[in-house]
Amino acid sequence: MRWQCELFLGCPHQKYHRWRRLLTLTSVLVCRLERLQRLAEKVHRDCRTVEDHLDDIDKRIMEVCVCVCVCVCVRAGERVSVLKDNSRGKTGVLDALCVSSHPHA
Repeated sequence: MRWQCELFLGCPHQKYHRWRRLLTLTSVLVCRLERLQRLAEKVHRDCRTVEDHLDDIDKRIMEVCVCVCVCVCVRAGERVSVLKDNSRGKTGVLDALCVSSHPHA
């Protein structure tokens, strides 16, 4: 209430300057609010873009995980085959050693 009284008290010259100051401050406030609105819109767009990129990255990670699981399974199968082959060879060698060490068998 005090500022309203001060605004309307005094000579016309003072009233004019106070009115101009009020208009200037209002204009500055509007400009700041518009900038803030533009900034908020930009941040919102950036967030949506980042979310889209994160979704893409998540899909890629899942694809790589599936590929890695398949590769691990294939490699495990190959290793099992190699181990089986090695064990067959060793079994033959062990059988031969047993026969040669026990000629009476």
